Amino acid sequence: MIEKKYVSQQIFDYLFNEIKDRKLIPGDKLPNERQLSETLGVSRPPLREALKSLSHLGLLTIKHGGGTYVNNYDDEFLSSILQYLMVINEELIYDLIQVRKVLEAEAAKLASLVASDKDLIEMDSILMERERIVSENKVFSNDIRDELNHLDYKFHVCIAKASNNKIVLAFIASIRNALAVHQNKSSVVNNMPELVNEYHRRIFNAIKGKNADLASSSMRDHIQAVENAIRESDETVPSESTGRINPLVSV
Repeated sequence: MIEKKYVSQQIFDYLFNEIKDRKLIPGDKLPNERQLSETLGVSRPPLREALKSLSHLGLLTIKHGGGTYVNNYDDEFLSSILQYLMVINEELIYDLIQVRKVLEAEAAKLASLVASDKDLIEMDSILMERERIVSENKVFSNDIRDELNHLDYKFHVCIAKASNNKIVLAFIASIRNALAVHQNKSSVVNNMPELVNEYHRRIFNAIKGKNADLASSSMRDHIQAVENAIRESDETVPSESTGRINPLVSV
């Protein structure tokens, strides 16, 4: 039975640990509120609060009239936790970008060593589509920016897949999902659509040329430019000039 002090938090901790320890597994249906409150020895209001918190984190799905279920663990689950943390402290966005630099630089390095011809064709196809859209538009509407951001996501996830590391892929996809709103902010900074194309092409050329160090450093430079653009759009701190990258290096 759960102690009465901080009841909703203790219910949350109890159910969280049940899921973590796999005593509750994805797809399991929890007992209804009456049964669960009787089993735990608690009233329904703090139970509802705990269930709602677990749902917000992506651990549970509450179907009104249909019961409460344990969710599968996927990149959306991790994204929801990261988004929750940024709601609590928005400054964590920059910590998350630092993590992204490390992971994506390593993913680019790994991809340069093991990417298949199929991976390279997919990356190049995404790049050509993005380059076409940018070249054909002088003004970027919200719809066009959304399309460009979607292509950005596909390109970075494609590199993560090409690294052949499922953990790296899961974290990169999750981090990019969590940062989606902030990534959109960076796209409104002057020259960013063109600048991103240049960075992406440079990263791709390094991966295709199997130049691991250049692939890694180019990815870090790219994400630094995005961070600078986000800071500029937020007007929170002075931004380093993103400028334009050095001419593409043949590899």
